[in-house]
Amino acid sequence: MTEFIQGYLGRKVKFESYAHEFEILADNALEHSVEGLMHRDMQSKNIMIQRDKIYFIDFQSARKGPLQYDLASLLIDPYVQLSEPVQQALVSHALSRLKITSAPEQNKFKRSYHYCCLTRNLQFLGAFAFLSRRKGKKSFEAYIPQAVRSLKSNLERQESLPTLKKLVNTL
Repeated sequence: MTEFIQGYLGRKVKFESYAHEFEILADNALEHSVEGLMHRDMQSKNIMIQRDKIYFIDFQSARKGPLQYDLASLLIDPYVQLSEPVQQALVSHALSRLKITSAPEQNKFKRSYHYCCLTRNLQFLGAFAFLSRRKGKKSFEAYIPQAVRSLKSNLERQESLPTLKKLVNTL
């Protein structure tokens, strides 16, 4: 977020005032996570199809972590812009594949998923700002508006992050 807010937008923001909310975000993303191999960059540009076979590439950051993070990465991918109904259907499909059938467990999974969406939104914005500003890859700027819209939309679901929500609503 520093790369985007301070570096890209040039705003003077003290992130110490957001530390508590970032802790809330991290704690909630992990609280009900389903652990597994986490790709960490599960987005459309890292999925290749050749001769009707699907291949995943770019595993150098893979590690054990919440599967909800990869699901969030894929479903809110700014390169593709899936509609909300499609996203919801794919979350339901993931729950089915993971055999999470009880309503309370599904709600826990979704809660973690929604916080992972916010984490991924912030990561997108930081990466796009860094790549466009510091690396001179200006093509990434085209994805910033969608990433901001997605972040705003995902923050609307959260009551626990009012300071971050206030900042993002000024974008």
